[in-house]
Amino acid sequence: MKRVLLVCLMALLVASCNNTINTENLSPEQAIQKATMDTPRFKMIETDNIHILLKWDTRTGKTWMVQYGLSDTPALENLINRSHIITEEESWNGRFELYPTKNMFNFIMIDTYNGNTYQVQWSTDEEYCFTTPITEI
Repeated sequence: MKRVLLVCLMALLVASCNNTINTENLSPEQAIQKATMDTPRFKMIETDNIHILLKWDTRTGKTWMVQYGLSDTPALENLINRSHIITEEESWNGRFELYPTKNMFNFIMIDTYNGNTYQVQWSTDEEYCFTTPITEI
């Protein structure tokens, strides 16, 4: 019985060693990119408005307001932040996280790599949609 248990533990150890990510000779950014490959790039975030969700790119921080259609309401998708926060070369899945606030139109986004925070505001009126830096570290 002890031998069977020992063999099982050895097999688990070997299997876990084979699943580790080799980060030798990679820059910190490349190591993070490799480690987060299985993280979803896009997520849908609920708002307090029953017709509106936010489509959010965890890689670049871009955010879209998505409205699903009903008989009297058309389905649509509008980009909230038209300017780039980071370049595609600097991005990886999971770099950004989005948090709701008590105000249904505003979310706080954080760049988990450098700590920069942004206010993301959505609205059904495109004039009031924006993403703006709060702090830059």
